[in-house]
Amino acid sequence: MLGRDKKNTGSAAFAHTLIADGTEIKGDILFTGGLHVQGKVVGNISAESDQGQLIIGETGSVEGEVKVPRVVINGHINGNVHSS
Repeated sequence: MLGRDKKNTGSAAFAHTLIADGTEIKGDILFTGGLHVQGKVVGNISAESDQGQLIIGETGSVEGEVKVPRVVINGHINGNVHSS
C-alpha cells in the first residue's frame, strides 16, 4: 500500500496472544513474542525463544509448569516457574 512503512520483518517475535477472561485452555502452550493470560490454562507454558514474555493478569491462572525468559505474575500459578 502507498505510504505504508514496511519495517515489520514478519518475524513472530512481535506476535502477541491474549487468552481472555472466561476462556479455558487445556494443553501445553509453546509461544513466541508475548502471551497475556486473563483466563485459565491447564498445562505447561514455555517460550520458543529467549524473547518471550508471559503476563498473568489479575483474573488469570495457570496450572502447570512455566518456562519463559520474562514473566509478570498478577494472577495465580499452581506449578514451578523458571525464568531468567
